[in-house]
Amino acid sequence: MDLDIDELSLQILRGLGAEIAALEQLLSTHRELWGLEDRARSRSASDESIASIKRAIDRCNGGRHRLIDAFDQSLRIPTPGPKALKFSETIGELCDRMLILSLKIASATESASVPMPGQRQQECRDKAKALSGWRAHLEACLFATLQAAASGRALLPPRSEFKMYNDPWLNPVIRRERARDNSGT
Repeated sequence: MDLDIDELSLQILRGLGAEIAALEQLLSTHRELWGLEDRARSRSASDESIASIKRAIDRCNGGRHRLIDAFDQSLRIPTPGPKALKFSETIGELCDRMLILSLKIASATESASVPMPGQRQQECRDKAKALSGWRAHLEACLFATLQAAASGRALLPPRSEFKMYNDPWLNPVIRRERARDNSGT
């Protein structure tokens, strides 16, 4: 599966200086995350294995956010004018969501071809169709965002990934553990 972004949007992205390679890495990262999530749900996975996989998921997800940041920072977007439209997510965040949906569509489509009991195959086909509709909606949103950004009419939010649970000073469990370790008890 490729990036699954229409050619016109890719042209605008290239015109804005987008690091398309970052999107390709993002897709690869999502595939890796998907595989890790599948392994974590194995009925034969030990608790130790699941803990190890969870830590790998956290590292991979951290890399995912760094890729989104790098992609957004690669864009050369004109300064928005006074009548700029406000958008709720960055271009990188929108592309990230589209890549996730593409993986879900591919999985549902593949699953629909596997022998399953009852109506499961039809449910997978229905899910793939519904997800495809949602992805088409996001594709239109991306195109509108890109057009507005390229013409200086887009006010995009600042990209700020702030995961409190990853910060040892902000995560209350880790903070308590650190205090306990420092107190000698």
